[in-house]
Amino acid sequence: MKMLLALILSLSLAACSQRVSIHSTSEVDMDYTCFNSYTWPVATAEEKKRNPFKYTEFSNQHIRRAVEGELNARGYHHSDSTADLTIHYHFVIEDKKLLIQNNEISDTYLPSWYPCEHFSYDYQQGSFIIDIIEVSSGRIIWRGWSEKVINSYPFQLTLKEINVTVKKIFEKYPVRPRNIQPQPLQHARNTVISPN
Repeated sequence: MKMLLALILSLSLAACSQRVSIHSTSEVDMDYTCFNSYTWPVATAEEKKRNPFKYTEFSNQHIRRAVEGELNARGYHHSDSTADLTIHYHFVIEDKKLLIQNNEISDTYLPSWYPCEHFSYDYQQGSFIIDIIEVSSGRIIWRGWSEKVINSYPFQLTLKEINVTVKKIFEKYPVRPRNIQPQPLQHARNTVISPN
């Protein structure tokens, strides 16, 4: 029975590691079509240091390119001087625990529960978060994020995975894309961005 539970546990984690869950939250009654432009904040040295995902100018440019492609497809344009919105992204890695409990029923006429067997597994969950902030109020008016079990070290994301994840996150955004399609980065399929 212990071997079976261990197998179930490993299969559960393997399935979770392949699945990316996408979420979003937004301001109630907000008209997102009234915004026209966006900008990016300058990442501070402290923010770069705290980020579990390795910060490089290359990775930053690629993530921005993917996000800007989605925003431009929705009619927004980049403007550092007259921006309505500030776009911010970051990564979070959290320690998690998966618990499996096994209860066996006896064969007697009056069922009773044997002591439980507990199995646990520690793992890490990575989140990629995109915030859209209203410049005039400083409020986060929309947040979209992805969550995935990190099953390898070092934590790596290919540029293709970034493109796909950003696209899926923005599928939750209240404004639908127009006919403009974001431009993919050439030769990005096998390029890997990894942490420190």
